[in-house]
Amino acid sequence: TLFTLKIRGADFAEAEEALTALHPVAAVKEGTDPDFTTIIITAGGSDPREAIFHTAVARGWVIYELKQEQQSLESVFRRLTEGDKND
Repeated sequence: TLFTLKIRGADFAEAEEALTALHPVAAVKEGTDPDFTTIIITAGGSDPREAIFHTAVARGWVIYELKQEQQSLESVFRRLTEGDKND
């Protein structure tokens, strides 16, 4: 499951370190929005939004957006049929 997080009050390196420490978060990548620190989060299994919220509050980050991305049927099909290309 993919989530987009847009915050102010932290740079990407700080946010990456804090977010990758959260249990449901599997990976963190930097997004492209120049107006915010934008982070794309991959989570496996459980929903990480509550943990992300509490981390942001504890660190003084301002959340402008935290949303779950809807995956298209095509992207799900590709992921299932192509597998991990890093193997």
